[in-house]
Amino acid sequence: MRVVGLNKRLDIQSPHLPSQDGDQEEKVVEENADQKNPENWSGPQKILVILAHPDDPEFFCGATIARWTRMGHWVEYCLLTRGDKGVRGELVDR
Repeated sequence: MRVVGLNKRLDIQSPHLPSQDGDQEEKVVEENADQKNPENWSGPQKILVILAHPDDPEFFCGATIARWTRMGHWVEYCLLTRGDKGVRGELVDR
C-alpha cells in the first residue's frame, strides 16, 4: 500500500545503506521526523490510498482511514481491479 499525503518531501536515508555522497555513517534526519506523525501535519492533507480490490481499504487500513477523516484529511481510493476474481459465471466487460 502506498499512501500519499505529505506536503513536504521526506528525504530519509536508511542507516543500512550508503548515503548518496558515499558516506557510510548512519544519517539521522531529525527535521522531518515529526512529519511521520499525522497529528503533526500542517493542515488538512489529500491522501490517496491505492489497493487492489474494492473491500481492501476497509479490511487492511479502515481504522487509519477513519482516523485521517476524523482529523479533517481528504482521503480518496484508487482501486486497481478488473473485477474478475470472485465472479461466478462469465466476466462481463463494462
